[in-house]
Formats: sequence, structure tokens, C-alpha cells
Amino acid sequence: MSELPPQPALSIIIPVLNEADHIVSALQELAPLRSRGAEIIVADGGSEDDTVALAEPLSDRVVTSARGRATQMNAGAAVARGDARVHLSDLLAADIAGQPIRVAGHCYGCTAGQGSSCGGALGEAAE
Repeated sequence: MSELPPQPALSIIIPVLNEADHIVSALQELAPLRSRGAEIIVADGGSEDDTVALAEPLSDRVVTSARGRATQMNAGAAVARGDARVHLSDLLAADIAGQPIRVAGHCYGCTAGQGSSCGGALGEAAE
């Protein structure tokens, strides 16, 4: 049995469904983060094309779950080993170029703001 690599600081979870046409280029774009120790998890919702086969060599883990973005994201989060977890859609929606990566003790799915379980207290403490 092989040893697991060191625990990553960051796990990036990518929910997919029938993305064979785009998965290779998307994962190749994340390769620099992966080479720096980020864990890449592809959460497949039952693709009927070659998505899973194409994703396996370019990610750390491919999990399958029932179809549905939230279900797939939760399946990926369940196996994530990183201290922090982020979904690819969160990265795409933010301008993170040149920004430091901060890790804090947030609840899964936390926005660290209004409506979060801590009311944003953890987000304020992390800054």
C-alpha cells in the first residue's frame, strides 16, 4: 500500500457533468497549483462521456455522486484532505492573482458574513 502524500493546505473541488470537451484544459490550467501542493478533486455527477477517464490522470482524486451541483460539491468535500477547501466556481468568480492564500477555521460552505453560523466573526479573526 502506498503512503498518502503530505496533507495539502488547499483542496480545489470541481463539480462536473459531461465535460469531456473541456476537462483536460481546465485541469491543465490548475496544474501549477497542483504542483505547489494543492489537491485537485473532480466530483462527477454521472457523466456519460469520457470526463472521468480524462480527469483521472490530471487530478488527485475523482469521486462520483448523484447528479446535482451541491451533492457533487459535498461528495468532493467529504474526501478532501486540505486544511481549506474551495470550489472552482469560487476561484473563477474572484480576482485572486497575486493575493495570499489564507486558511482559517471556517465552517464548510461558510461565507463568513451575514447568514453564516458565526455571523462573520471567523472571517474578521482571519484578517
